[in-house]
Amino acid sequence: MKNPHNILLQIPHVSITQPQEEHFELFKLGTFTVDVPLLKINSEIPSSKSIEEIVELVKLQAHTHYQPHYHELSSAILYMILGEGTLILGDEHCLYQPGLRFLIPAKMPHGFITQSTTLFLSIQSPPIHNQEKDTVDIHYGL
Repeated sequence: MKNPHNILLQIPHVSITQPQEEHFELFKLGTFTVDVPLLKINSEIPSSKSIEEIVELVKLQAHTHYQPHYHELSSAILYMILGEGTLILGDEHCLYQPGLRFLIPAKMPHGFITQSTTLFLSIQSPPIHNQEKDTVDIHYGL
């Protein structure tokens, strides 16, 4: 069997390094438009409007502290696939491992302290990266 990390590199992706020297990779798996958002936890979006959602595979580096940040408009569901560490979710520190799911509403500060390379699915509503406007809904400085 091939190394799963080499297989991942065959999926179109972007590598991002934030000003805080945090490095992560985003693998876009699919975009879809829905009439009823999967993530109804986002009260900023009118329910009568169709909305775009996205599924991304996110790869975080091992032994890295990803500073808490928030998304002004985007909510997300995270499904942990690989790795262990701590998800900082508001004032709580939640241990994560494969198979766990986390709901992150818009404006909720969150970050990671990884013990090992981490992979998770991120279902975002609306997408954090707005390709039409070329903007990214990531804000630091809580």
